[in-house]
Amino acid sequence: MTTSFADLGVSARMTEALTASGITEAFPVQAITLPDALAGRDLCGRAPTGSGKTLGFAIPMMMRISQATPNRPTGLVLVPTRELAEQVQRAFVPLGRAAWRFVQAVYGGTPMSPQIHSLRKGASVVVATPGRLLDLIEQGHCDLSCVEVLVIDEADRMADLGFMPDVRRILDMTPAERQTMLWSATLDGDVNELIKDYLKDPVRHDLVGEVVQGNVEHRFVVTPAMERVEATVELMSTHESAVVFVKTRFGVDDVTAALMNAGVRAGSLHGARTQAARQRTLDDFKRGKVQVLVATDVAARGIHVDDVSLVVHYDLPDNDKDYLHRSGRTGRAGRDGKVIAFVPPSRQRVAKRLVETISYDIIWDQGTTPADRAPRGDRPARTERPSFGERSGHADRSGQRDNRFESRGERPAYGNRPAYGNRDSRPTGDRPAYGNRDSRPTGDRPAYGNRDSRPTGDRPAYGNRDSRPTGDRPAYGDQNARPGQDRSFSSDRPRSNRPSSTSTAETGRRTGGSAAAGGFRRAPGR
Repeated sequence: MTTSFADLGVSARMTEALTASGITEAFPVQAITLPDALAGRDLCGRAPTGSGKTLGFAIPMMMRISQATPNRPTGLVLVPTRELAEQVQRAFVPLGRAAWRFVQAVYGGTPMSPQIHSLRKGASVVVATPGRLLDLIEQGHCDLSCVEVLVIDEADRMADLGFMPDVRRILDMTPAERQTMLWSATLDGDVNELIKDYLKDPVRHDLVGEVVQGNVEHRFVVTPAMERVEATVELMSTHESAVVFVKTRFGVDDVTAALMNAGVRAGSLHGARTQAARQRTLDDFKRGKVQVLVATDVAARGIHVDDVSLVVHYDLPDNDKDYLHRSGRTGRAGRDGKVIAFVPPSRQRVAKRLVETISYDIIWDQGTTPADRAPRGDRPARTERPSFGERSGHADRSGQRDNRFESRGERPAYGNRPAYGNRDSRPTGDRPAYGNRDSRPTGDRPAYGNRDSRPTGDRPAYGNRDSRPTGDRPAYGDQNARPGQDRSFSSDRPRSNRPSSTSTAETGRRTGGSAAAGGFRRAPGR
C-alpha cells in the first residue's frame, strides 16, 4: 500500500516541490517517521542507507523552522563527512526553494569565505561537519542560540571518527527547547549515551528489518592477493558500475592505476585528496564517466548512488559494521546488487569469524568454509622423528661417528708426505733455522743500521752545507755577484734603462699631482 505525502500532513507547496523532483510516494521510513517529526517530537531511529531517511527529516525541518537572521541559523544538520554534507544539501535544495529558506553546507577542505558570506546573508539551514562548524563559531561567524530543529545523521560514524566531544559541545550551544532527531546504524554505546543526555522522551523507530531491500547476493571468493586486480577487471565486464574498497590511501592509488592500465575507467577517493578533487571524482562516477570508484572507508557511509550494481571488498573489512556500510552502497532503493569479498588463502579463518557476525547468507566460491580447528585433546599425536644421531651418516649426540675412521692415525698418508702437522722430519739442509739471522753470511755489507762504516767519499755529512763547493755561484739573494747573463738580473745590465720606483715623473702620473704632495693620492674627481 502506497502513501502520499499529502496524507502524511505535508503541505501542498512541499508536495508540489517533491513531485517536480520525481518523488510522488513516500518511502516506508518516511511514512513511519513523518507524523511524529511533523508533530515536533524528538525521535531516534535505525534505517539502512538508501532508505530515504534524508527526506524523512528534511521535510519536517523545512516546515517547522522560521526565517533566520544573519549568522543565526534556525535549522542544523550534523554529518560526519564532507561527501555526506554535499549530498544532504542537494536533498534540501528543492524543499528550500518551496519554503523560501536558504541552505548552506559547511565543511572543511574548502574556502571559508563563501560559507561566512552565506551565514551573513541569513542561511536558515546549515548542514555541517563538527570541525568546521566549531571553527566558524569560535571566529564569531555563527551563533546557535536560535536553532529550532537539530538533526544528527550517522551518529555511530561520528563516534567512530572521534567526533562525540565536538558534537556534545555543539549541542550545549543550542536551546534546550529544540526538536532533535537522531539517525544511526546502531543505538548502543556512545550513541545511547547521547540519546539519554540530549533527547527528551524520544520516539524510537527500528526500520532495519521493515524496509524493503533489493536482492543482494553476498559472495566470499578465495583469491590469491596477486590475482585480485585481474579478478576485478573480469567482474567489470558484466557490471556497469562498482565501488571497490581498499584499506589504505596508497592501496587505493595502486589499485586505481592497475585498473586504468587494464583499460577500466577508474577513479580514486580517499582523505588525502582535496575536496574539489574528491567531489569531481564522485560527480564523474554518478554521471557514468567513471566505471569503478576505488575508495577507502571514507566513502562507505553517506555516498548515495542508486545505480551501483557491485561492491568489491578488495581488502577485508575490520569488523561487521564496516562490512555492513560498505555493502550498503549497492541494493539501494529496492534495486538488486552483488557484493564480492576477496579472501586471501592465508586469511580464510579471519573471514570465517567475520561471516559469523554478519546476518547475511554468504556463498563461498573457489573454496569452502575452512574447517574448524579440532580441540587440542582430540588432535592425533605427532609421529616421533628419529633423533639426529640415529640418521644415517650423522653423528649422534655423544659425538661418536659410524662408518668412518676411528682415529686420524690410521688414515693413509698422502703420497710420501709426512703426516699433517709433523714438521720435524723435514730436511733443513744448510738453510738456517727460521728467525735465526746470526748465521747468515754478511760478507762486507755493514750491519743494518750501522752507517758509520759506509764510504762517504768527498760528500759532506747530511745537513752540513758549509763544505759544499760553491764555485762562482753567488750566495742566495745576492744578485749583484752573478755574472752577466742575458735573461738574468745581473749587475752588468745597465741600471739607467730601468725605471725607478721613486721617479718623480712616474709618481706624479700615479697621483695626478706632484711628487712633493707625498704618497699615492687619488686624483680629484675620481
